[in-house]
Amino acid sequence: MARGKSNTSSEILEFALKHMISERDAIQARIEAVRARLGSPRQGRAAQVLHISETPVQPAKRNLSDAARQRIADAQRRRWAKARKSSAATA
Repeated sequence: MARGKSNTSSEILEFALKHMISERDAIQARIEAVRARLGSPRQGRAAQVLHISETPVQPAKRNLSDAARQRIADAQRRRWAKARKSSAATA
C-alpha cells in the first residue's frame, strides 16, 4: 500500500470521527433540552410517567396454576414422543 493512501485514509477517518462527534453532541443537547422541558412542574403526570419508564423495569412474573403447568408438561411430552417416533422411523 502506498504511503499517500494510508495518510489519506486516516485523514478521512479523522474527519468522519469529528463529524460524528459533533452530531452526537448536537443530539445530546437536544435530548437534554427535551428532558429539561419534561422535568418542569407544569408537565405534571406526563413527566413523572416518562421519568419512571426511563428506568429498566423487569416484567411481572407470571404465575401459572397447577392445572396449566400439567397441560404444558403433557403437551411437551407429546411433542417429544412425536419427535422420538419420527427419528426412530427415519433411522
